[in-house]
Amino acid sequence: MNIQNTISKNFYQTTQNFANKELYFYKKNNKWIGLSGKAIESTVKDISFGLFSLGIGSGDQVAILSANSPRWCMTDYGIICSGATSVTIYPTLIASQVEYILNDSGSKVLFVENLEQLDKIKSIWANCSNLKNIVLMDDASCDDENVFTFSDFLNKGSDHEKESGKEFKELIEIASPDDLLTLIYTSGTTGNPK
Repeated sequence: MNIQNTISKNFYQTTQNFANKELYFYKKNNKWIGLSGKAIESTVKDISFGLFSLGIGSGDQVAILSANSPRWCMTDYGIICSGATSVTIYPTLIASQVEYILNDSGSKVLFVENLEQLDKIKSIWANCSNLKNIVLMDDASCDDENVFTFSDFLNKGSDHEKESGKEFKELIEIASPDDLLTLIYTSGTTGNPK
């Protein structure tokens, strides 16, 4: 296997090489469910094109406010494969700390784990001038035109791929080895993250 010079290219190569192998697992109703490389690539592609449809790309920041899960990983790769930078936010942070991170990073889109996290964001959204859209990762519905369910966002990406005339392989070529991959904010015991 060839080692590529960016994470997005390595992701693509891995999912191509292991298209039929289960690479991610999650537990549902006390049963482990596996996701193949092909299924993972398809989801990541749709996330990347969904972001592309919102004008997100190289030099932009996209945040994730969620516990670890296969959707978290695929969202992270979707952001990276779009050429943008991932901003990771601990789901245990209070609203004012999340507000600080969103503003400091200039994040334009935020993926949130569930309605509980969305409620946290709604309390600060007016103070986050760069934040334009939110994606609910658990597919809960919300009556806000700037909030997408995860499934709707994937459909948006799939539709945009067809309209754009671009291929996923073109998107993953956007990133260069010198680009910023991820912003990780650490939190002290008091005050805003550092």
